[in-house]
Amino acid sequence: MIRLITLLCLFFTLQLSAQTTVVDSFTYEGVWRNYRIFLPTGFNNSVQRPLVFNLHGYTSNAIQQELYSGFNSVADTANVVVCYPNGINNAWNIVGGFPNDIGFIDTLITVINNQFNINLNRVYSTGLSNGGFLSNLLGCSLANRIAAIAPVAGTNVPLIQNSCSPSRQVPVLYIHGDADAVVNYNGSTGFVSAADLMTLWSSVDGCTSVTDTFLLPDISLTDFCRAEKITWHDCDGSVRVIHYKILGGGHTWPGSSLIIGTTNQDFNASGVIWDFFYQHELPTGSKEISSLANLKVLPNPFLSEFQIQLPYPSESIVNIYSFEGKLIHRSKHSGEQLRISADILNPGIYQLIVEYGNRKESIRIIKF
Repeated sequence: MIRLITLLCLFFTLQLSAQTTVVDSFTYEGVWRNYRIFLPTGFNNSVQRPLVFNLHGYTSNAIQQELYSGFNSVADTANVVVCYPNGINNAWNIVGGFPNDIGFIDTLITVINNQFNINLNRVYSTGLSNGGFLSNLLGCSLANRIAAIAPVAGTNVPLIQNSCSPSRQVPVLYIHGDADAVVNYNGSTGFVSAADLMTLWSSVDGCTSVTDTFLLPDISLTDFCRAEKITWHDCDGSVRVIHYKILGGGHTWPGSSLIIGTTNQDFNASGVIWDFFYQHELPTGSKEISSLANLKVLPNPFLSEFQIQLPYPSESIVNIYSFEGKLIHRSKHSGEQLRISADILNPGIYQLIVEYGNRKESIRIIKF
């Protein structure tokens, strides 16, 4: 069972509307984990905004990914919150075991929402190289919380490729250069090819084998590469599967102002990624977490007890489930404010489901 031993949130004296970046951290599985949050201009907690995870590559870090991808300028215009987490030892675990980076990202969604009131139907993941691998893994393992993914220059390890079975169809935008000398476009020992990755996602998403290939205009004549857009058709529902293949492109982030290797400048990856994300959100049937418009839990995280605030006095049933889905607590209450003792709970993450009136609302809660 995933256990959260300690959660420490840093508080700031400046008004959020004046901030652009927040640096925060907490202890997860006994290890201090930190992350950076970009807040768009004029941010305040009264408006729910989308959240994008932008994951760094192997040996890199959050600050470098923030600068290299240039995603903040897109996010500021689009009014989006961006999280740049740091992996342990500058790496993400994509093969299972410790550290559990899927659990870390899952917990981080809850932590960020508690701080910044995120639109939980609009949480996305992108990343470069090792961060692209993790984005694919999140699409396979956390589809109930991640609305869409956009890996860049990162595929799958065979173990994940062969066992990927998401809980729903996952919209995917994939960007990769066919001259990548780090993560070979055609695959290598330890990771699958770009073609195999797209076969997986087009199959998961129920797309037909018919594709359109469009060669983008060669806007930059000095980047020594071209870009083509491959689109799969007739996918289930409104899901889209798209691949930007950079012809002659290296292990790079297209459109970046920091030229490291052969970097395509015919399109801006960050802008294209956000445009793709904007078109997708979690389907109603997949939503596990309420928008909290009606149900409030204070404090969250908590120590010895927490209070549930309902929008009107009502008979209610409180259910608390473990992270694995086991019912831990069930009780009946009446009134508008419910005080719940947490003595029966060990430190960790739980799912709180409250039934009242004709409603059933859910939120993840955290005990210190």
